[in-house]
Amino acid sequence: MFVNMKKDFIKKMIVSDMIKKSVKVKKLTLILISLTLLSLIGCGGTGTNNDQGSAFLAFSYFQAGSVTEPVSFGSTSLFDGANPLLIGLGLQNRLVGEGNTVTVPTGGAAATITSDDGDGTGAGQFLRVTQINCSYNVPGGNIGEFRDSTNVGNVINAGSTVSVTFPIISSGVKSFLSTRVNQLPSFPFNLVASCYGVGVSQAGDVFESNELPMQILITDDIVSAAAPAVINEATVATIADATVTSATVADEETEINNDSAAIDSTSAL
Repeated sequence: MFVNMKKDFIKKMIVSDMIKKSVKVKKLTLILISLTLLSLIGCGGTGTNNDQGSAFLAFSYFQAGSVTEPVSFGSTSLFDGANPLLIGLGLQNRLVGEGNTVTVPTGGAAATITSDDGDGTGAGQFLRVTQINCSYNVPGGNIGEFRDSTNVGNVINAGSTVSVTFPIISSGVKSFLSTRVNQLPSFPFNLVASCYGVGVSQAGDVFESNELPMQILITDDIVSAAAPAVINEATVATIADATVTSATVADEETEINNDSAAIDSTSAL
């Protein structure tokens, strides 16, 4: 009897251990499935893909308000916070429809691709640019990477290009840096901004363009606001009157001195 009880106890232990292992395997499977789903969501959310800008391309930086004057670097003063550094990010919508081609415009590497907008209609989709996001790094500094974002509202038709003007160095970025001067290299120093566009297609898919880096020189120049930027006519007239008055007084003093000298000579005779 004792032997049978022992056998039953051992069987129960084995069964219990098997159940525990089965539960662990199920939990591990659920964790792996969850991680896979998160990975898929992180790769685009709506299932869209923009590998190397195949659907939504950032191809060059331009002068603010221009699509014909590309720039490769910028410069701004850290202590002139009221004046952000504006620049244009060249973006192209490549959702031009199945079998159609699009060429990268001036400012980027020359290339022609065949595109597919994925809606099965053969027609292109417009993209509405909603944000320009930037990450910043200061080589030689101790502040680490930080980010800034600008809301925009440009619409790009299929196969078209726009230059979206935004502050690549905003007053907020300047304020952030100016409170951490002891963690920055000596002036002037370089800052690297890497920016990309976020757009929503006509079908409602969200696309992120490729990132474009830009090197920016940060100086410690201080622009004085003491002198007026524009001297109006009244100011010029006042200055002229003051000059004439000074010259007249000087002439009168000379005449008085000459008269005194003449009187002294007469007295001597």
